[in-house]
Amino acid sequence: MIGSACCQLQALPFKALAWEVNARIAMAVSEPEQAQDCRTKALTAMDGFEVPLAEWRVHATAAEFSELHGHSRAAKHHRELSRATVLRLAHSLPEDDPLRRTFLSTPPISTIVAGARLVQGSG
Repeated sequence: MIGSACCQLQALPFKALAWEVNARIAMAVSEPEQAQDCRTKALTAMDGFEVPLAEWRVHATAAEFSELHGHSRAAKHHRELSRATVLRLAHSLPEDDPLRRTFLSTPPISTIVAGARLVQGSG
């Protein structure tokens, strides 16, 4: 029973990321209803859990989806959550750690940190 619960918790980031990828695919092929459904399932998969490795990307995709559909307030909210998660991950590493600099310099991460919108297909 405990082993099963642990496996489920470990799978949460992957479930959220799987739904996030499906949302991006649906956005790319202009299927907004499918994208909305997948986005919602990605957010729901993380609900109540701290899964920062999935959170930053799920919220970045949710921001992009919201922006594409004219929901600027929701887009701003998800961009802020994505940025906060990225910074939390970066700050978990020592300031002089090369991994921290590499992480922060990757194109999707540096865009998120700058507070800019991600363009579909980056990262």
